[in-house]
Amino acid sequence: MSSAPPETLVLRFIPHPSPVAARWVAAVRHCQAAGLGIKYKRRCYSFPRDARTPASVAADIAASVEVLNAHEPGVVSADLLPAALRPAPEAAAASAKAQSKAAGMPLVVVAVPVAPPPALSAAAEDATEESVAAVGATVAAAEDAASTELSQEQLNGLHKRFEVLRGSIEAPAPFFACAPPPVQEALQDFNLHIHRLEDLHRQAERLAMGKRPTPRIVVAFDPRRPRTPLSDGEMRHFTVRMEFGAVYLNYCVVGKHLMELFQDDDEDECGDENVRPQRTMSADAQCYFGPSMSEEEAAQKLSDFHDWLRASPHRRRSWCPLEQQQLALGRIPVAALDRSHPSIAGLSEEQIVDKIADFQELCSLRVVPHARLQQRPGP
Repeated sequence: MSSAPPETLVLRFIPHPSPVAARWVAAVRHCQAAGLGIKYKRRCYSFPRDARTPASVAADIAASVEVLNAHEPGVVSADLLPAALRPAPEAAAASAKAQSKAAGMPLVVVAVPVAPPPALSAAAEDATEESVAAVGATVAAAEDAASTELSQEQLNGLHKRFEVLRGSIEAPAPFFACAPPPVQEALQDFNLHIHRLEDLHRQAERLAMGKRPTPRIVVAFDPRRPRTPLSDGEMRHFTVRMEFGAVYLNYCVVGKHLMELFQDDDEDECGDENVRPQRTMSADAQCYFGPSMSEEEAAQKLSDFHDWLRASPHRRRSWCPLEQQQLALGRIPVAALDRSHPSIAGLSEEQIVDKIADFQELCSLRVVPHARLQQRPGP
């Protein structure tokens, strides 16, 4: 990534000596020559000082839904959103505003010494307990109504709607094909917001277990970039073992691959037609800056996946007999971060992540001739 304004961080990656890596470099070079730039320039995930929160991303999802429903009313059911994010009719909104104003009076609690209260009868104690329980239920209901939290189950349902409305790249759904560009863009944003919120949830789970976050940068080029089939030999390069600073082919398909299905525990929402192991590649890439996974951790992840697959609904078990390479689990590595480059030389993994955190907009991903790198090793 390079070019543009003065305040720019250059990261240099060295391609692997493999045929699939050479094809990826050629794909990037093609985009470079054809003027097909990066489509979404702020797809940086889980870096320090990211101001996005689950609540703010949930609001982004609701905003996308509003655009989609404005184009075709009810195309995304409001029931899929938390009550606090659903657009209310004017009358309901006015009522809610009035209730909010009434309920907004401050509750003043004054602690003063008083004589012990008289003992209550058993019936009075039962009535008091029932009253307290009723108040507790009311408070819980109010908190639920005010919540903007979206569970993984709800996100799976929302992603299902995206799949239905988008269709595949080869055969776009009527909604997407006939929608004007701003609505198509809102649908694509809808999908990206869903995945960002899923990432925030996963990072929170990792932190709760005392694990480091897994920052990454997703580079997605102009949708017109070519996609080509992966050969059987290239499919053997799939791995679930992620390594710090590695570049992997990105998933350039509409739907979910099997590992994503497992991570989302999505057994019901994602239809069989949208379960799509990766079979194609493009210039799109994912740069991983999380902690490297050990061989033992990778083996455990595969074991957990296969346990989940065997316990999945019958229609999913058809995947069980397939060879590992056909399942396309994980990603295909194509390059590695050059940590000798002056921009990051001598920095630890944590320091590199912290430095990247200050540069949250992608400028470009370019192929630079090797001779030029030797002449100008600096940024």
